[in-house]
Amino acid sequence: MKMVDMKIDYLADHVEHVPVLAKWFHDEWSYLSPSYELLDRTERLRGRANREGIPVAFVAVSDAVPVGSASLIECDMDTHSHLMPWMSSVYVDRSARKRGLGTALVARVVEEARQQGVDRLYLWTAKEEQWYAGMGWQVFERTSYRCETAIIMAIDL
Repeated sequence: MKMVDMKIDYLADHVEHVPVLAKWFHDEWSYLSPSYELLDRTERLRGRANREGIPVAFVAVSDAVPVGSASLIECDMDTHSHLMPWMSSVYVDRSARKRGLGTALVARVVEEARQQGVDRLYLWTAKEEQWYAGMGWQVFERTSYRCETAIIMAIDL
Protein backbone atom coordinates (compact mmCIF):
# COMPACT_ATOMS: atom_id res chain seq x y z
CA MET A 1 0.00 0.00 0.00
CA LYS A 2 1.35 3.38 -0.99
CA MET A 3 0.64 5.88 1.78
CA VAL A 4 -0.28 9.12 0.06
CA ASP A 5 -1.50 11.93 2.30
CA MET A 6 -1.04 9.85 5.45
CA LYS A 7 -1.97 11.66 8.64
CA ILE A 8 -2.48 10.82 12.30
CA ASP A 9 -5.64 12.33 13.75
CA TYR A 10 -7.82 11.97 16.81
CA LEU A 11 -10.15 9.00 16.44
CA ALA A 12 -12.90 11.43 17.45
CA ASP A 13 -12.52 12.99 13.99
CA HIS A 14 -12.81 9.63 12.22
CA VAL A 15 -15.32 7.57 14.23
CA GLU A 16 -16.41 5.87 11.02
CA HIS A 17 -13.22 3.79 11.32
CA VAL A 18 -14.04 2.38 14.77
CA PRO A 19 -15.48 -0.91 13.40
CA VAL A 20 -12.37 -1.61 11.31
CA LEU A 21 -10.00 -0.82 14.18
CA ALA A 22 -12.03 -2.89 16.64
CA LYS A 23 -11.89 -5.86 14.25
CA TRP A 24 -8.10 -5.50 13.93
CA PHE A 25 -7.74 -5.39 17.73
CA HIS A 26 -10.07 -8.34 18.17
CA ASP A 27 -8.17 -10.42 15.62
CA GLU A 28 -4.78 -9.49 17.12
CA TRP A 29 -5.44 -9.61 20.86
CA SER A 30 -8.64 -11.59 21.55
CA TYR A 31 -6.59 -14.46 23.01
CA LEU A 32 -5.70 -12.16 25.95
CA SER A 33 -9.36 -11.51 26.81
CA PRO A 34 -11.38 -14.37 25.32
CA SER A 35 -14.59 -13.24 27.01
CA TYR A 36 -14.47 -9.92 25.13
CA GLU A 37 -16.65 -9.99 22.05
CA LEU A 38 -16.09 -7.78 19.03
CA LEU A 39 -18.97 -5.58 20.19
CA ASP A 40 -17.22 -5.07 23.55
CA ARG A 41 -14.05 -3.96 21.79
CA THR A 42 -16.03 -1.66 19.52
CA GLU A 43 -17.71 0.05 22.46
CA ARG A 44 -14.45 0.33 24.38
CA LEU A 45 -12.81 1.97 21.37
CA ARG A 46 -15.75 4.38 20.95
CA GLY A 47 -15.06 5.44 24.54
CA ARG A 48 -11.60 6.56 23.43
CA ALA A 49 -12.96 8.83 20.68
CA ASN A 50 -12.09 12.03 22.56
CA ARG A 51 -9.96 15.07 21.79
CA GLU A 52 -8.81 15.76 25.34
CA GLY A 53 -8.23 13.93 28.57
CA ILE A 54 -7.66 10.23 29.00
CA PRO A 55 -8.67 7.96 27.31
CA VAL A 56 -7.91 9.22 23.84
CA ALA A 57 -7.18 7.27 20.65
CA PHE A 58 -5.47 8.20 17.43
CA VAL A 59 -5.93 6.78 13.96
CA ALA A 60 -3.52 6.91 11.04
CA VAL A 61 -5.38 7.47 7.79
CA SER A 62 -4.07 7.20 4.24
CA ASP A 63 -6.36 8.17 1.38
CA ALA A 64 -9.38 8.00 3.74
CA VAL A 65 -8.48 4.43 4.76
CA PRO A 66 -7.35 3.56 8.30
CA VAL A 67 -3.85 2.09 8.41
CA GLY A 68 -3.03 2.18 12.13
CA SER A 69 -3.99 3.27 15.60
CA ALA A 70 -2.69 3.85 19.13
CA SER A 71 -4.26 4.97 22.40
CA LEU A 72 -3.52 6.75 25.66
CA ILE A 73 -5.51 5.13 28.46
CA GLU A 74 -5.59 5.11 32.26
CA CYS A 75 -4.50 1.49 32.75
CA ASP A 76 -3.78 -1.47 30.48
CA MET A 77 -3.08 -4.15 33.10
CA ASP A 78 -5.57 -4.81 35.87
CA THR A 79 -2.74 -6.35 37.91
CA HIS A 80 -0.87 -3.04 37.81
CA SER A 81 -3.63 -0.48 38.30
CA HIS A 82 -1.29 1.62 40.47
CA LEU A 83 0.67 2.52 37.32
CA MET A 84 -0.85 5.10 35.02
CA PRO A 85 -1.35 6.23 32.32
CA TRP A 86 -0.55 3.73 29.60
CA MET A 87 0.01 3.68 25.88
CA SER A 88 -2.11 0.90 24.44
CA SER A 89 -3.32 -0.74 21.27
CA VAL A 90 -0.46 0.24 18.99
CA TYR A 91 -1.41 -1.44 15.75
CA VAL A 92 -0.44 -0.96 12.10
CA ASP A 93 -2.27 -2.77 9.33
CA ARG A 94 -0.08 -5.42 7.71
CA SER A 95 -0.20 -3.59 4.37
CA ALA A 96 1.36 -0.47 5.94
CA ARG A 97 4.09 -1.98 8.13
CA LYS A 98 7.84 -1.33 7.93
CA ARG A 99 7.35 2.32 6.91
CA GLY A 100 7.77 4.10 10.24
CA LEU A 101 4.06 4.41 10.95
CA GLY A 102 4.23 2.54 14.25
CA THR A 103 7.01 4.84 15.42
CA ALA A 104 4.94 7.87 14.38
CA LEU A 105 1.91 6.58 16.30
CA VAL A 106 4.00 5.99 19.43
CA ALA A 107 5.44 9.51 19.12
CA ARG A 108 1.93 10.96 18.80
CA VAL A 109 0.74 9.23 21.98
CA VAL A 110 3.88 10.31 23.85
CA GLU A 111 3.35 13.91 22.72
CA GLU A 112 -0.30 13.82 23.80
CA ALA A 113 0.71 12.50 27.22
CA ARG A 114 3.33 15.24 27.52
CA GLN A 115 0.76 17.92 26.58
CA GLN A 116 -1.54 16.54 29.27
CA GLY A 117 1.17 16.92 31.91
CA VAL A 118 2.04 13.24 32.27
CA ASP A 119 5.47 12.65 33.85
CA ARG A 120 5.82 8.93 33.09
CA LEU A 121 4.01 6.75 30.59
CA TYR A 122 3.77 2.93 30.65
CA LEU A 123 3.13 0.17 28.14
CA TRP A 124 3.34 -3.58 28.12
CA THR A 125 4.50 -5.82 25.35
CA ALA A 126 5.16 -9.49 24.88
CA LYS A 127 7.23 -9.26 21.70
CA GLU A 128 8.40 -5.74 20.89
CA GLU A 129 10.83 -4.87 23.71
CA GLN A 130 13.70 -3.98 21.37
CA TRP A 131 11.50 -1.86 19.11
CA TYR A 132 10.23 0.23 22.02
CA ALA A 133 13.72 0.41 23.57
CA GLY A 134 14.90 1.96 20.32
CA MET A 135 12.48 4.83 20.97
CA GLY A 136 13.74 5.43 24.50
CA TRP A 137 11.43 3.18 26.50
CA GLN A 138 13.05 1.29 29.38
CA VAL A 139 12.12 -1.98 31.02
CA PHE A 140 10.24 -1.28 34.25
CA GLU A 141 9.27 -4.85 35.17
CA ARG A 142 9.10 -8.34 33.71
CA THR A 143 6.04 -10.30 34.75
CA SER A 144 3.38 -12.71 33.58
CA TYR A 145 -0.01 -11.43 32.48
CA ARG A 146 -2.90 -13.54 31.25
CA CYS A 147 -0.58 -16.48 30.61
CA GLU A 148 1.75 -14.30 28.55
CA THR A 149 5.25 -13.08 29.30
CA ALA A 150 4.80 -9.34 29.76
CA ILE A 151 7.46 -6.68 29.69
CA ILE A 152 6.25 -3.47 31.30
CA MET A 153 8.14 -0.52 29.90
CA ALA A 154 8.16 3.15 30.87
CA ILE A 155 9.30 6.42 29.42
CA ASP A 156 9.86 9.60 31.41
CA LEU A 157 8.43 12.67 29.79
